[in-house]
Amino acid sequence: MGYTFFFDESGQAGIAKIRSDTERGASPYMVLGGVLIRDDMLDESRSKLKVIADELELKDGILHCVNLSHPKTIYVAAKVAKTFEMVAFGVISKKSTLGGYRSKINVNHAFYYNKCVQYILECVGHWAELNGVTDIKIVCEKIEAHDYGRLGRFISACRKNPQHDRTKFLRNIDPRITALPKSDECLLGLADLVAYSVYQSINKTPKNYNIPEWRYFFELRQSFFGCPQNMKILNFGLKPIHTIEEIDVVDDVMKLFSTSRSKMQKI
Repeated sequence: MGYTFFFDESGQAGIAKIRSDTERGASPYMVLGGVLIRDDMLDESRSKLKVIADELELKDGILHCVNLSHPKTIYVAAKVAKTFEMVAFGVISKKSTLGGYRSKINVNHAFYYNKCVQYILECVGHWAELNGVTDIKIVCEKIEAHDYGRLGRFISACRKNPQHDRTKFLRNIDPRITALPKSDECLLGLADLVAYSVYQSINKTPKNYNIPEWRYFFELRQSFFGCPQNMKILNFGLKPIHTIEEIDVVDDVMKLFSTSRSKMQKI
């Protein structure tokens, strides 16, 4: 049985100049989020999402969380978690932890983005390994000027010569990545929702008084891939790079990330 993984990003991939309290720049964090859906459930999932889009009168019928109010985002997250058959995944990178890697890639934001994609696909591949799945196609939202051929070749190279144990999970992933605008594939809206929910859980800015919004993630948390032994999602469906301590989250979010358990292991 085939599966498709849809992913999207929240925050910017730029690493040359990073935003601080006093200077402008790209976001301090980069988050990738996505959903895995069985291929025979794709049309039903699109129909369910259309009902939500019509109900909320979303512009062009596209779910894009940055355009939703706080209550509407909570509503969508809760409804998606309760009614969609999917497994969610998220990867968090704090750019200040990149260290010598920034120089190694010549501060190239495209290489950094591709590396984050590797990490989230390893998580999906781990799920596939545990569930005996070897046919997972990848779809992402198209970023202007990004070279998806190079991204596919990078994932292929990682598959052929894995440098770490987790990279071996990429053998369950089709390295050919299809990049589409949300207008061409509404299910990318679900990936947007997951990425946004994780990002807002860690996003601290003067505008929000350094108080991140974790409610969206709270609604979705049980949809994430969890450890087969205890169902905890941290380091399985929710992957900080490289540790939860490095990404510097507030205490309440640290507890939420560390204690959340999955109810959606197989679809």
